[in-house]
Amino acid sequence: MNLGNFAKSGALSIGVELELQIVNLHDFDLSPGSSDLLRLVGKRKLPGLVTPEITDSMIELCTGVCTSHAEVLSQLTEIRDALVQCAAQLNLGLSGGGTHPFQHWSERRIYDTPRFHRVAELYGYLSKQFTIFGQHVHISCPGPDQALVLTWDEFKIYFDNMARTGVVKSMRDFYWDIRPKPECGTIEVRVLDTPLTIQKAAVLAGLVQGLARWISLEQPFEPAEDEYLSYTFNRFQACRFGLGGTWIRGVAKREHLLPEVVRQQCRRWAGQSA
Repeated sequence: MNLGNFAKSGALSIGVELELQIVNLHDFDLSPGSSDLLRLVGKRKLPGLVTPEITDSMIELCTGVCTSHAEVLSQLTEIRDALVQCAAQLNLGLSGGGTHPFQHWSERRIYDTPRFHRVAELYGYLSKQFTIFGQHVHISCPGPDQALVLTWDEFKIYFDNMARTGVVKSMRDFYWDIRPKPECGTIEVRVLDTPLTIQKAAVLAGLVQGLARWISLEQPFEPAEDEYLSYTFNRFQACRFGLGGTWIRGVAKREHLLPEVVRQQCRRWAGQSA
């Protein structure tokens, strides 16, 4: 399996993917309606895409290439409105949120594509049990070497070695928090739950874009082993406590509340642009 070339894209443009829950309007349990929804929404001209996900009780909307928070919000609004109108024709509802509060994983059905069936065969019941809904943010890179800490040629060797073992067949098989997306010329940030509103989704996308700009332009990132020592702790804090969590950088002993870290970073950006 060849990794392929890294596509050309404008630096720091942005794209957003949102995985949405499809629910019935009787008791708001998950409902297998993605095929019918795709059929209806496929008749509409949209700025992005609407695609299936691994079970037929979820659906993914994707913006086109955007340059700003305002453009992301505009495209998300247009696609969301079209999906809601189509869902209403089917007596279905759509919802954000990272998980459904009471669905039964054993009732989920795998959407009929070769890749989804391959994933289901590989992971078994886990592919249904982990019925989760995330927001992914794509940030374009000026070139392949800017998408990674190591060079793209070095990464190709790593990918080829992994592919020869049969562990992976494409970049989709790397379930990393952040991974390169060569066919789009982007890196893909995959740590966010789908928010309950598209307004919050657009703000989160803007925050990721700002961080990418800061790391690549204002504060070039030089990786050090110390930076990864606290990563697992920080990740757990964010997953478990959300904005109530704490954050530690490297080997520093001082803990910071996540909201204050975000506010400090935004104030730093505002001062630089003033």
